[in-house]
Amino acid sequence: MPPNPLETEFEEALIQAFSMDGMKRMVRRHLGLVLEQELDVRRGTKYVFPDLMEVAVQQGWRDELVRGALIDNPRNPRLKNAASALKIELRAPATEPPTGSVRVADLDRGRLEKTARERGVSVNFEDYTKRLNALGRAMCSIEVPTGQACGTGWLVGPDLVLTNFHVVEDVQKNAVAATDVMCRFDYFTEAAAGVPCGLAAKWLEDWSPYALADERPDAADPTVDELDYALIRLARRVGDEKAGNVPRGWITVLAKPPVIVAEDIVMIPQFPDGRSLELSFGKALAYNGSATRLRYDANTTEGASGSPAVTMALDPFGLHHAAGPARSQKFNQCVPLRLAIKRMTDRNISPFWQE
Repeated sequence: MPPNPLETEFEEALIQAFSMDGMKRMVRRHLGLVLEQELDVRRGTKYVFPDLMEVAVQQGWRDELVRGALIDNPRNPRLKNAASALKIELRAPATEPPTGSVRVADLDRGRLEKTARERGVSVNFEDYTKRLNALGRAMCSIEVPTGQACGTGWLVGPDLVLTNFHVVEDVQKNAVAATDVMCRFDYFTEAAAGVPCGLAAKWLEDWSPYALADERPDAADPTVDELDYALIRLARRVGDEKAGNVPRGWITVLAKPPVIVAEDIVMIPQFPDGRSLELSFGKALAYNGSATRLRYDANTTEGASGSPAVTMALDPFGLHHAAGPARSQKFNQCVPLRLAIKRMTDRNISPFWQE
């Protein structure tokens, strides 16, 4: 496909408006991306910025890249003109509806509906409920030791579960035997026993520790090697089994998960406090300074650790991890899957994700 001349003009505006360090800060702050993990920044702005625009177009977050550039460089006329040519503007703040009454005869009946949330989605109801049920079948409550609910996990392969490292830390340190850990699937009501599955003899495929900053608000931001994940192998291929009369399956993870920006709706399926599967809703707030954590206001409680953070379309983008490290901080947070996959790729872990 030939290049879009309007996008080419914006690429040139980016080159004129931003240094490499400035672009790194902008994409971290607004898009949660670590630029040097996405592209070879050694090639310089002349090549990297057009490549960044190309990736943004391919993955569907071009408009958010443009808005982030406008927010960080609002007085640059070339940026504003190029964005305007693309018909992209900063979002207007929400306004209160006008007071008083309006006669029905004064309304334009053809304009009674509108797109109120620009990044909202509309889905086919039947397809959505099927996907939601499939998501639930792939979820498990993790008991460490058996009978003591400790966290949440989710199948990313026939016998692979992704969760937080801190959920299984005692097992990794041999404080709890691997034979005394249970992953319980199909736990949809408190009356249901669910489908239990233990761990394989060689159960820990890969892991990354949590950071001091996850416990202390005054500590330095977590690094890209402090992502609090554990990829664990089960004793059998439970994902290939039937769940009721349908295949259980597992959750599809993309090598480049969706980019999430502030105000996006997020959903957290979880087993809170050892209860059966629940679903919490909230909105994205902001990334931390290193873009290694995404904060949101979806409610979670102990036992939710390790849950997938998913979009409204049920696509996973994060690994729910913890609350803010200080009681005064009113947010929960996840580890971006993009970073975890990049780390596993660098460590030559056999991929469960799809390109």
